[in-house]
Amino acid sequence: MSLSRRIADLRSRVEGAPPRPEAETSAAGGTPPEAGPPIPAPPRPREGRLRRWAFRILKACSLVALVGAFAAGTLYWYYARDLPDIRSLSDYRPPQTTRVVSRDGVVVAEFFRQRRTVVPLDEIPQVLIHAVVAAEDDRFYEHEGIDYAGIFRAAVKNLLAMRVKEGASTITQQVVKTFLLTPRRDFSRKFRELILARRLEQNLSKDEILYLYLNQIYFGHGRYGVEEAARYYFGKPVRQLTLPEAALIAGLPKAPETYSPRKHPARARKRRHYVLHRMAEVGFISEEEARLADATPIELAPPPPEPVGAWYVEEVRRRLAGVLGEDRLLEGGLTIEIAMDARLQASAEKALRAGLEAVARRQGWRGPIGRLSDTEIAQVLARFHRRATRLRERGGVWLLDLSGISTWKRDAEGPPLPPLQIVPYRPGRRVAGIVAEVDGDGRRAQVSLGDAVAELRFEDAKWARPFSPERPSPAPRSFRDLIRPGDVVWVRLSDPKGGAQPSTAEEPDTPLRLPGQLTQRPLVEGALVAIEPQSREVVALVGGYEYDGGFNRATQARRQPGSSFKPYVYGAAIESGRWTIASTVLDARAVFRDPWTGKTWKPENFGGRYDGAISLATALARSKNVVSVRLVEALGVDAVIDFARRAGIQSRLPRYLPLALGAGEVFVLEQVNAYATIAAGGVYDSPVLVRRVLDQKGRPLLVHEPSPEQRISPEVSYVLTQLMRKVMTDGTGRRLQIGRPAAGKTGTANDQRDAWFVGFTPDLVCGVWVGFDEPRPLGPHEYGGVAAGPIWKRFMEAAHEGRSKHDFSIPPSVVFVRIDPDTGLIAPPEQPGTYLPFVPGTEPTEYAPPPGTLDPGEFFIADPESAPGAVGGISP
Repeated sequence: MSLSRRIADLRSRVEGAPPRPEAETSAAGGTPPEAGPPIPAPPRPREGRLRRWAFRILKACSLVALVGAFAAGTLYWYYARDLPDIRSLSDYRPPQTTRVVSRDGVVVAEFFRQRRTVVPLDEIPQVLIHAVVAAEDDRFYEHEGIDYAGIFRAAVKNLLAMRVKEGASTITQQVVKTFLLTPRRDFSRKFRELILARRLEQNLSKDEILYLYLNQIYFGHGRYGVEEAARYYFGKPVRQLTLPEAALIAGLPKAPETYSPRKHPARARKRRHYVLHRMAEVGFISEEEARLADATPIELAPPPPEPVGAWYVEEVRRRLAGVLGEDRLLEGGLTIEIAMDARLQASAEKALRAGLEAVARRQGWRGPIGRLSDTEIAQVLARFHRRATRLRERGGVWLLDLSGISTWKRDAEGPPLPPLQIVPYRPGRRVAGIVAEVDGDGRRAQVSLGDAVAELRFEDAKWARPFSPERPSPAPRSFRDLIRPGDVVWVRLSDPKGGAQPSTAEEPDTPLRLPGQLTQRPLVEGALVAIEPQSREVVALVGGYEYDGGFNRATQARRQPGSSFKPYVYGAAIESGRWTIASTVLDARAVFRDPWTGKTWKPENFGGRYDGAISLATALARSKNVVSVRLVEALGVDAVIDFARRAGIQSRLPRYLPLALGAGEVFVLEQVNAYATIAAGGVYDSPVLVRRVLDQKGRPLLVHEPSPEQRISPEVSYVLTQLMRKVMTDGTGRRLQIGRPAAGKTGTANDQRDAWFVGFTPDLVCGVWVGFDEPRPLGPHEYGGVAAGPIWKRFMEAAHEGRSKHDFSIPPSVVFVRIDPDTGLIAPPEQPGTYLPFVPGTEPTEYAPPPGTLDPGEFFIADPESAPGAVGGISP
């Protein structure tokens, strides 16, 4: 067969056409061709078409694969070019909580941007790790960052449910999303997340990824990481969690607020059941363990108590921020050990609040803090009941509090209703409620508080005369002179007999009835500071009635100390050697020409009383103004200022005679610390608020180093202390005795604008100031011993509870002499006398004459020049 014929035959077979017949004879000689083998039948047309389509599909798939690979490579290159560096996670330093610890070991405050405490993985129990893995990513130990099976499973479930029912993010992806990416939800972020998840798995171990995850994620109520979650919900470190507790915590990251056991206990229990079921399915626990854990009641730690020491802690924060920086305080995970004693601080806050409320009652009632219409009342109560529904699941009694109404204004631009708070009931709580009813004779009233009604008796409100600090105002005759339905007033809740119980299920609409008293927030303010004299540790510091994050009156307010400045005058007199505790001084009217100002001045004693010749001790005990001025005139202002400076007064002091009566201005903290110098035998040191600061690993960053300095002799300090003891036993502070040796001094500025009491025992120094922020009279009878003294007494009695009694230490060189009280000379054996202390070399050497031979007044003025140092009518 010729070549061309064969080619034609092959083409016909491929194309499915019948072969063309051969010529009868050959071209050469006409010989008929030889017979060949039979030609097979051509293929059917359908098979050829399938082959062609298969070929085309193959080419298309190859092309799509090639384009897809190119596109994927391009996307990977595009999104991978500026991805965050995962190596930063190997040096994990998240913001951590800084804790403030009182000296008795109580965590009194925390500074944070995110409340977190990082713990190593070996402190996290295996039961919690298993619970988290079972709940969040049960194939965590099998996949390499991306769970493809999980993605497929979630896609099917979501498709069948026609909604997003299940996610497929692995723990690794959640770490990437939390640490390295923004929370924005789009394709770009998701693609980056997948790339980084693979990279993270290639660079970190599974344990390292879990360490990051468990310390970083949010568990609700402002708590980040498993350590903070364990402490908040169960009051224990994470290493002590049990299986039921671990399962509950492991169920929170999915929706912390939704599954919070504090807000939604039923949901939290259901979620815990799911986690335990998953743990059993995966094989981490047995079915029996899951069943027993599921049957365990959820027992949460009590909510954190209201913190004490807010004023103190803020002062610590303010001081350390200047040294360490605000960022390190809020993010550094430091431990700040402070000198505050939490028990004494609570007593100080309670004493100051009670004392200021007593002053406010004597000043009168300022009236309701607001008023609501019937429509507004109905809307407020409806809002309360809507918001309180979920809170009632937690149990207890929940109260309406409209204390924010004082800042609410009715206008078109403002909110239609006043701010509303819901607070739990506790005895002694002060809340603002709505007057619901005043009975016919005005002897009783009811105040609506949401789930409770406060029942008031007029007998407890007789103090509520119209506000008038400067002069008396008429007393009310009944509640009808004070309040009417619709008024919003403050009430103080008492503890009912038998304890408060919430409404029963049988009576859901019946509010609990609680006894209460009409009250108000004082307009008058105050401050209290307490210092241990030997260590100089500030054990309590309160800067106002209620902490509001603002002005701290203990450390930031300079006020006139009044007569509480006089101990520095008397101390300078004793130190000069020209006066002793037994010196006789003249208490009589006098006009002074102030050599420092050139002006004349006629000081007055309180009450206009002048006692003539009296001892130096009696003059201080009775706070004689004229005697103090005479001493300053004789000593010179500079000597008094120098003594005050050495004691610890650092504020600027005026150089003129009125300094004798406390005309300068001082901080409460510096005044108390100066008294502490006297109590410590003349040894000065700066007040201590911060003992030390430790970093995350417990290494000291700051440590207070004491620097005591003997600035006043022990003998002078002891004699001055005995002068001040007489204030407590026979003088202006005699009503403030606390059943143990104590010394102190009252202080009242002009027109009763500032009231002070500063006093001390051998163990503790305490000072109290009371006054208005904008100076104005407190009232005609609000002296230091009346307004500030009772606060001091209440605190010091509480502070010394359980402490043994002991007297002030006597310096070895102090000389005791039996003194005749009339003359200040040595008492003969046959005459009555009192042993008094003297600085060595200043004790009297002469004996008193027999009784009746010399009039004390004549003795005092007989020959002033013959008495060494007699100046201005004062005989040392």
